[in-house]
Amino acid sequence: MNYTKRFIVIGVAVVLMVSVVAHVIAASCEKETQAGSNGLGGDKPWATIDGVSNTDNVEDCDGVWATCHLKKNYESDFLIAQDFGFNIPATATIDGVVVRYVAKASGSGIHTQYVALVGAGGAVIGDPKNVEIPIWTTDTDGAQYSNGSFMDDWNAVLTPAIVNSSSFGFKIKCDNQSTSNKIASVDCMKIVVYYTP
Repeated sequence: MNYTKRFIVIGVAVVLMVSVVAHVIAASCEKETQAGSNGLGGDKPWATIDGVSNTDNVEDCDGVWATCHLKKNYESDFLIAQDFGFNIPATATIDGVVVRYVAKASGSGIHTQYVALVGAGGAVIGDPKNVEIPIWTTDTDGAQYSNGSFMDDWNAVLTPAIVNSSSFGFKIKCDNQSTSNKIASVDCMKIVVYYTP
């Protein structure tokens, strides 16, 4: 019998796993998605507390949150995580990618709108996932959400060189479909890469 071995690379572990240390790029917090909602746009940075960006808070699942204050009918800009520090062998075949993030909302109505793998300059690699569900939890600990699978290459031609690059990562966008202002919060962003040696 011929068995194919699959290895999983995920952060914060040992043996065949690579430590995940993502660097996050701040973007503007919100954009209007519906004409006439209240006319207030915004260039508030994602995750600003007293004018200081705290997007680095998504590097660890530690209960320290990056936040975005969203008016009703507004969507966030992208929260981008890159530089995961993968070191997959050059001869490996990338089989699939799963992105995971822990998120919560201050009230019902916020959900993931869009998730995409990214490369240099935050450019999309492959096909993004237009999610639209589920509604983010209001539990104070948040909940983990994921997209992709061990056999989902996101319709991208992924190579070890691409995945090992410091520009490889993913971005997410959420929106507020409720009738009142809400706060979207993200605790951490991680990637799992499945490959065959």
